[in-house]
Amino acid sequence: MRFIICIALLVVATVFSIEVRAEVNPQEGRGSIKEQLDAAKSMFMVDPRGALNVALGLEDVLGSPRLGTQEAETYASVMRIKGEALNRLNRPQEAIASLDHGLSLFPDDAQSIVYADLQSARASSARAMGDYAGALSRLQAAYKIYVRSGEARSAYVGLLRIGQVYDDARNYEKALYYYLSPSDSFSKDDSLNLSNFNNI
Repeated sequence: MRFIICIALLVVATVFSIEVRAEVNPQEGRGSIKEQLDAAKSMFMVDPRGALNVALGLEDVLGSPRLGTQEAETYASVMRIKGEALNRLNRPQEAIASLDHGLSLFPDDAQSIVYADLQSARASSARAMGDYAGALSRLQAAYKIYVRSGEARSAYVGLLRIGQVYDDARNYEKALYYYLSPSDSFSKDDSLNLSNFNNI
């Protein structure tokens, strides 16, 4: 009887340990995984190396999640942050590996915002590698998801980024079409408007 109780306590302790490990990253000591993800999302544009370090820490904590689970979507978010940071550090080939890994956790017809964000980031890698057709198709796929999901600001940014691909390809007529496409139906802010004016 005492042996059975000891085994039961060991199982409970193991499960508790796994749950705590999934919620808090002891190596980083920065709070829950969600808090760290939120911090990294706001960081990768201004401090990509810092965002990359957070993503690497979270990747180590999460391990390899099972497909179709909430943990898989969280892991995919980490891959998106890692890829975005690597893109901004001019390491697009490394970014592609992380972003493709994140995309592989979803079916091809996924409608998740995380999936759209991964596609958008993967488009940046394609653009950096001169693959304008690949960048364009991924941005268009992400844009459709943002519109369907009511993500107005992301949709607006998506149009501007599609315009930038045509700009790179020196198709200025198409570029202007997308730069001028955003309307009042999309969420705008001064920084986006300034960026768009600069593009035009």
